[in-house]
Amino acid sequence: MKTKVVLLGDSGVGKSCIVNRFATNTFDIDSRVTVGAAFVARTIEVSNGGEEEMSATSVDSESSGGASKRKVKFEIWDTAGQERYESLANLYYRRAHVALVVFALDDEKSFEKARFWINELKEKCEKRDVLIILCGNKMDKITDEHEDRIVEPSSSSRRKEGEIMESEEEEKKDDDDDAMFVSMDRAERMANELGCHMCVTSSAKTGEGVEELFFGVARRLLRKQSQKGDGATIATKKKPKAKSNENREGSTLPPPPPRSEIQRNPDDDAAVTADAAKKKKKKKKKTTTKEDVSDNPTRRPLHDTS
Repeated sequence: MKTKVVLLGDSGVGKSCIVNRFATNTFDIDSRVTVGAAFVARTIEVSNGGEEEMSATSVDSESSGGASKRKVKFEIWDTAGQERYESLANLYYRRAHVALVVFALDDEKSFEKARFWINELKEKCEKRDVLIILCGNKMDKITDEHEDRIVEPSSSSRRKEGEIMESEEEEKKDDDDDAMFVSMDRAERMANELGCHMCVTSSAKTGEGVEELFFGVARRLLRKQSQKGDGATIATKKKPKAKSNENREGSTLPPPPPRSEIQRNPDDDAAVTADAAKKKKKKKKKTTTKEDVSDNPTRRPLHDTS
């Protein structure tokens, strides 16, 4: 089963790192900023019993398990997070089956930007049943000593989207120790509010949660496909039954009367009799005309030898 996956989110949240971790199980600390979009593909095998096995797309792996395993090919599009590329993202998520909206747990601005992308998906995505997943990345930065910095902003201190000053953003980049982390309770509330199907955490640096994310998506898609298949099978089995004599006898309409009991209209009988008399009269007139011709001597042929 081929599945188109698109990653959306602010720049620097780790979208490309998540893709590289899933596709090649590597992490590049000096990962470059994506320009436009990047494409990666990987095929996995999901067992019906819940156990998973992976197989690379470049190598034809032997099937071990027969019909109990299903293959899912992820065709992943990693989009750029810069604002100047936002208009291009529509080309990639328009027909996507899965949309992974990523934010950084240590970046409040990226969390608010995730709300924007989810609303964009709901408005412009052609597939109304697209699977939307909210993913909080960089969970490796949250340690025991950082738990006191996971804040729940009060109603008076909430900031609207896009109102964070550039100076504050630069300070966050210069000193990560002063960063305030987004709690997953907040993320789950926003996911429920916006109708997301899943809300997960991951760490592209350590690999934690990345495999579980994509395998969970694969299982959900296969379950969804099987439910559609069952519905189609049930629909094809429902065919109209032919009407039998038993149904006819049990119906409200009376059975047709036998031919002997059908009442004939006397007007119709009179019309039939009149037509028959006219035809007989015409036939008789024709015969008399032929007799008159044979008796008339002037009508005899010229070569008469008598």
